[in-house]
Amino acid sequence: MQAQANALLRQPDTVWTTQGGLTPPLSREPSETLEPSASSSATGRLYRGGDSSSGEQRDETAARLRALGVTAPLYKRFPCVLAEHDHCARVYFTTEGFWRYYCDHLARGIGLAEVRAAIAYGRTRELSGVEAARWRERLDFEAGLRIPVVLDVRLPESCPETVRVVAGAMRLFVGLRGGPFPLSEPFVFASEFAQAYCNLSAERVRPAKDWLERAGVIYRTGKHGRAILWKLAAQDKASGGTTRADRR
Repeated sequence: MQAQANALLRQPDTVWTTQGGLTPPLSREPSETLEPSASSSATGRLYRGGDSSSGEQRDETAARLRALGVTAPLYKRFPCVLAEHDHCARVYFTTEGFWRYYCDHLARGIGLAEVRAAIAYGRTRELSGVEAARWRERLDFEAGLRIPVVLDVRLPESCPETVRVVAGAMRLFVGLRGGPFPLSEPFVFASEFAQAYCNLSAERVRPAKDWLERAGVIYRTGKHGRAILWKLAAQDKASGGTTRADRR
């Protein structure tokens, strides 16, 4: 699953179909604590409308499990997908109305978004509600259940591969955000989270972000606590606002 996600992030010059597939092209120029609260606007959306039935919920859960690398039927045991967990795992539907992932090395059942985050980080960890929502959106996209808003991120031809991965991750992150976040809302892409979301080391993420900032693909808007708030220049264009270039 991680290899497939990496291949996707290397292709920011694409648009996404409703099935989570890829179709070219997005234009390319030859030159050239997680988030604050926000008001509502256009955001990434689920690939279905209205309330889902229990059968649809099971189908969606099965799709999420397949995206995590699990092919066994619901309720059946399968090899644990977490790093260094050499045993079997199961998913159960709890009395609270949620699917939980259980294995012998976990002290409690965890949500599928937490499983996706654990695969990215290489270990289980406590997630805030906001971070769990971002990993749930990512998992839903990889399962073909969520459609990101398409952002016209333009990259020079000479752009290094790691820069393309980070740009693609930022584009996907912003395009998938749901709930209270409008498309124009700045975002935090802090070091440890960025490494996990891009599947790159800190030594590769940091210079890639610097490269994107120098190229004008991203820019700083302020801070949220100690973390830098970023915006993609494409967010301004997509939301119909004044671009940074226009303000110069």
